[in-house]
Amino acid sequence: MLEKTKAIVLHTLRYGESSLIIQCFTEKWGRQSYLMKGVRKSRKNNRANLFQPLFLLQLDIYFKPNRDLQWIKEVSMVTPQNSLQQDISKRAQALFITEVLSKTLREEEQNIALFQFLEVSLHYLEALDTSFASFHLLFMFQLTKYLGFEPQNNYSDERPFFNLDMGMFSGISNGADISLEKDLGKYWKSCFTVSYTAFNKLVNNHSARNIFLDSLLQFYRIHMENFEKINSVEILRTIFDK
Repeated sequence: MLEKTKAIVLHTLRYGESSLIIQCFTEKWGRQSYLMKGVRKSRKNNRANLFQPLFLLQLDIYFKPNRDLQWIKEVSMVTPQNSLQQDISKRAQALFITEVLSKTLREEEQNIALFQFLEVSLHYLEALDTSFASFHLLFMFQLTKYLGFEPQNNYSDERPFFNLDMGMFSGISNGADISLEKDLGKYWKSCFTVSYTAFNKLVNNHSARNIFLDSLLQFYRIHMENFEKINSVEILRTIFDK
């Protein structure tokens, strides 16, 4: 039986001389792995470049209920993602986001709301005229809603500090540097309401981005079991070190 679904590429693995195993987050079935035979057979017909990190694809699947690994019959891009290939900063963010998704999206079942959030986010990132150095930060915050540990928006003058363990704002500082903790609290607060453009203006230097990224990663480690190290973090720090 032939099935169709949109899919977001998470990871690829070479299989044999000319095939690929592709891990995707699909619109119909959540996280899945597929076999694409002969995709690297010749340079002329090489379609392996379609399976880049975070590419949004349309897949035609040969589906058999008892088969462990389903086969891809045809693949095409839903929309062109040229800037995601050509802009080095967007490519770095795509690599980072893909690694985050690979370590957090575990369910093999349909989740339309999550898929639509990812699809809209990808279209937005692709459409940006210039790269936003803080795009991945606000994306990670928004993703928590779909992963089940969205922070509580209870910020006030009396509660300016964000408590990572509780996932809410508190009147008690987590560290010795009160000024830094208040700035960090403002970054968390802004995530509830501001746009990508406004957030990019707020977190506008590498020091602020690094501080907030470290805070986000720690928040994920606290609230998500077995959340592993993100290896592409240092690539982001290098590219956006200004």
